[in-house]
Amino acid sequence: MAENVPIPDDILCRRNIGIFVFKVNNKSEIEELIYNGDLDTLVEQKIKQNIRETTHMYNLPSSQTSDQFHWFVFPFSSDGGMLDYTSCSNAEKLKIELHYDFKLYFLTQNLRKILPEFKSLTILQVMGHFSEMSKKGMLKYDKM
Repeated sequence: MAENVPIPDDILCRRNIGIFVFKVNNKSEIEELIYNGDLDTLVEQKIKQNIRETTHMYNLPSSQTSDQFHWFVFPFSSDGGMLDYTSCSNAEKLKIELHYDFKLYFLTQNLRKILPEFKSLTILQVMGHFSEMSKKGMLKYDKM
């Protein structure tokens, strides 16, 4: 779902997050797609497109079962990750936001503990721009 998501030019000096929640019916069709966050419009639109393109890729219970749908939660973080942001003019703000990003990560990953009886929910791993940045050679690696 994070494939080919546009990378903002100022990625190292920003922290934006979005949560995409979508409902898949027993025919593997996406019935609802809800977004909440402050991602760039192009990032939001591409992730929504990617999610819609996953229609018919889900193996859900047949229509004879009681579960007629399944919810998925996909958190996305648009930032430079743990890369050096100290040279950014908004470094103090980014440091504070990083603290809240960690809290959001733990909240989304612990939704299953909060909703143990709700079986029709899958919380996907938090994704970001890291893999796309790596593909485009935007990251340098130190050899150990």
